[in-house]
Amino acid sequence: MVSFGKMFQKYIDETSGGVLVTRPYGFIAYDTHVEDDEIYIADIFVMPHYRGKGHGKDLEAIAIAEARRLGVNHLSCSVNREDKNWRENYKIYTEHCGYVLKGAADSGIINMRKNLGGQPNGK
Repeated sequence: MVSFGKMFQKYIDETSGGVLVTRPYGFIAYDTHVEDDEIYIADIFVMPHYRGKGHGKDLEAIAIAEARRLGVNHLSCSVNREDKNWRENYKIYTEHCGYVLKGAADSGIINMRKNLGGQPNGK
């Protein structure tokens, strides 16, 4: 079992002040400072040999449960075009997880949003 431990918690504390949840196969970091009826997913990481087995969706389900607990209707996330795997990540979010483009995609950052019920995407 891999422990992500203090190193990743320090990263979360420094970057977003959000929540970090670890599992043996990866982690999810999200910001619970609810703005625009959404929770922002700062990062989802699944170790390479665990990918393709639904672990990313398991991690996302943690943020979905928190959003529902808080009465929030959307999750949001972003993909940075400077990351080497940005196209693959964008495809996973949009084709497999139900996220849609949020605003213009003309910068280096592509913002996406997922409707969890309640109000339509793009509120």
